[in-house]
Order: sequence, then C-alpha cells, then structure tokens
Amino acid sequence: MGALASVTLKHPCAMSDSTLFQRKDQRDTSNRKEPGFVLADLVLSLGIGAVLLSTVWPGQSTARIASDKIASNEGAASAALRSIVHAQAKLVSSGAIDTDDDGVGEYGYFGELAGTALLRIYNPVPDAPDLGDRHLTPPLLPIDFANIYFEYANYDCVLLRNGYASKIFKMILPDVEQFHIIEGIGEDGPIGIGGTTGVLFPDPDTGEKLWCCSRKGHPSA
Repeated sequence: MGALASVTLKHPCAMSDSTLFQRKDQRDTSNRKEPGFVLADLVLSLGIGAVLLSTVWPGQSTARIASDKIASNEGAASAALRSIVHAQAKLVSSGAIDTDDDGVGEYGYFGELAGTALLRIYNPVPDAPDLGDRHLTPPLLPIDFANIYFEYANYDCVLLRNGYASKIFKMILPDVEQFHIIEGIGEDGPIGIGGTTGVLFPDPDTGEKLWCCSRKGHPSA
C-alpha cells in the first residue's frame, strides 16, 4: 500500500491576526476596485463625447449663425427696396420734380427723396433742367438714405444702408434715349447729401417712366 500523506489541519482560530487582517484588506480592496472601473469608463465615454461635440457642433452652429445672418440681411434689403419703391411712386405723383414743365412728375435720387439734396427744376431761359433752391418737404425717405459716399470704381454716388453694411444700393436715372439705347446717370451729388451736381441731368421724358436701384451693381428694382 502506498504511503498516506499526512495533512495537518489548522483550526481557523490558529491563523494569525495579521493573516486575517490581510485577507480582509484584500477583500475590501477588490470590492472598491469594481465601482472604480465603472466610473473610469463613464468618464472616458463623457470625454469622447465632449471631443465629438467640440468638433461637430461648432461647425453646425457657425453654419446656422451664418444662415440666419444672410436671411436677416436679405430681409433688410427687401424692406429697403420696398421703401424706395413707395417713395418713388409718391414723388412722381406729387410732381415735385418736373424738369420739362409738362405737368408730369419725374423720379428722383436718394438725396432728393431724403430731403437733403436740392430738387431739380425746369429753367425756361436755357429751356433745360436746372438745380432749384428748395428741398423736398416732407422727405419721403428717412435721413439715413442720404448716407451717400463717392464710389471711385465708376464715379457714382452710392448709398450704404446703416445696419446693412454688406450691401450697397445705387440710384440710377435715365439719360436721353439714343438709337433705342438708354444709358444711366448715377447720383453724383456731394457726400452725405446726394442728388446731382448739375453737370449731368437725367432726361425729363424717360425720367418720368424709368428708374433703377441697383445693389452691388446688380439691378434690384
């Protein structure tokens, strides 16, 4: 028969106090580690999410802001053009500008509509248009429409609307028709006043029928 191995069993109480404390500490440590790993995973997930949001959301937010700004600018431009259309219609109806003395009103420049520039009149001596000595009262456009400055690109005065700095409006009145072609005469009055200097006058006949307001060189009305 084989030899029987002898095994010495120790009573649990025979274990040293240090062994018991060591096992208790190990058990407590293992129990504390489990929620620690869960918290680390959560923090890692939140960090990744924050990075993704920081890369994706700013682009979307910027695009949204740009879109809203464009829509706001376009709305302001449309409102300004509607005001100009109404003012021109009232000016023609009033007959305040009649440079050929035929009893039919003519369209005006920004400065004339805003009441800052002298109105054009008919001068019987040369039998031609001339500058008068009075302003439109009351004005048909707010004073900010007279915010005229000189554009050196084509030597015309233009209007830069307050609050709509990205767009430029220019008033053009018709010249004499030649060979079925009508050229335009831009506003060339003093800065901040507008109107005309009297060097060039719009044609009285076509000026009763036509006017053009361009925005950055492109017809808008």
